[in-house]
Amino acid sequence: FKVRKVSCGIESRMYRYLEARENITKLKRRGWKIAKMASQIESTFNTKGKICVMSFENENFPISELKYIPISAKLKKMAERLGDYLHALKQYRSDDDPWWSETRSYMESIYEELNFIATGTLMGAPLKDPNTNAMHLEIELPRKDEHKMSVLMSAFKKKDSFKARIEYYNREKT
Repeated sequence: FKVRKVSCGIESRMYRYLEARENITKLKRRGWKIAKMASQIESTFNTKGKICVMSFENENFPISELKYIPISAKLKKMAERLGDYLHALKQYRSDDDPWWSETRSYMESIYEELNFIATGTLMGAPLKDPNTNAMHLEIELPRKDEHKMSVLMSAFKKKDSFKARIEYYNREKT
């Protein structure tokens, strides 16, 4: 595992969450430290670490589900420790030192957590404009699911009626 790549992956996802909202100031968008970005994201979306699942259904398409998966406190702490691995070791460690397997295991757990978060398709929890009641969603779907987006967008443009449900779930403890 490349420590820098994992750290960049986490920062990239956090930056994308911040970038997705038009109502976030340019100053906030310039943040780069993980702890700072995490507090900015939470102050904007205020999900208290819960996963937001938004479901849409109408007669033309079955339930379509979108998810916002926030950066967990666990991943934030892990990411803050990544700096410890970017520099040369102060003490020599032999190939059979348990430190190597422990570090690899730690890096793999960071990767798994980041991979889970990257499965989210909403770049933030839905926010409703109190003046217009409009809801802004920033959606990113994997290429294999792009057809779902066109069906959903078609329904929105036609102003088809559909059922929408927003639910918040606690993360499973890992």
